[in-house]
Amino acid sequence: NKTARDHPLIVEFSAEYYIDNSITKSVHIIRSDLSEQIVIPTQEIRTLTNTTINMQINDSVGKKAAGIINGEMYINSEFIKNITIVEGIFDVDVEMDGRMAGEYDILVKTIENDLYNAVEFGGKINIVNRNASIKFNTNNPKTTEQLTIQSTITDDIIVDRGDVTFKLNGNTIGVIKVINGTANMTYQLPPEIVADTYEITAQYTNEYYNTNTTSKDLEIKRSIIKDVIIPQQDRKVWFNTPIDVILHDMNNKQIIKTTDIEVLVDGISTYNTTIENGNLKIT
Repeated sequence: NKTARDHPLIVEFSAEYYIDNSITKSVHIIRSDLSEQIVIPTQEIRTLTNTTINMQINDSVGKKAAGIINGEMYINSEFIKNITIVEGIFDVDVEMDGRMAGEYDILVKTIENDLYNAVEFGGKINIVNRNASIKFNTNNPKTTEQLTIQSTITDDIIVDRGDVTFKLNGNTIGVIKVINGTANMTYQLPPEIVADTYEITAQYTNEYYNTNTTSKDLEIKRSIIKDVIIPQQDRKVWFNTPIDVILHDMNNKQIIKTTDIEVLVDGISTYNTTIENGNLKIT
């Protein structure tokens, strides 16, 4: 483990019948080479993840490298950090958690020192997208009510980025940012919606994740019109009776759109008409 330079070599000898003497010679020691077969093993990691490289570095004759060797690390030709190889062990943390999915070239350039010439070696790190699961629940709205959706996005890390796109029968009704693994929304069903079974879809998108979509059927039932009592009226014979009321649903919201009305007197159908938006005004 002598350093690369000229070293004096002194040979001293003595014998019973001779005068003691010595020979001095200069020995020039040159640097050793590190192995040209050094390859960083290929790694595959997921996005938003860091990794570690830990490996032994040998010299050109297969012996474990000695001392301290400094160097530089590059990823895709971009300088990342200075590195140190200690007694033949290359142990370094590699920050990859901010990088997109793809293949990355790793290059290490050692710096010439008193023991070894400089060398370059490298390898690859492959980053693949993560996968998250998405589940959602809804209320059971009627035609004039609000649809409430609560979704949960899970992975083995906290999901705190990306969007969930909600669709009703293929039509987007909301795009909600994911916060702490949840994305919730409320949607007022439009007037044109009718009682039927619909497909509701939730799609999670994130630049670090594979897109994931789930769907389920949603049954929307008719709203119920709230009972109304027509105020009692006293009328003389041969006089007509006016009725003027506003109809509401069970949530006390005025009903909308066209409604067919049948009027029965003493259980006998006597009058049929159509009203708009719950305004029942007939005679």
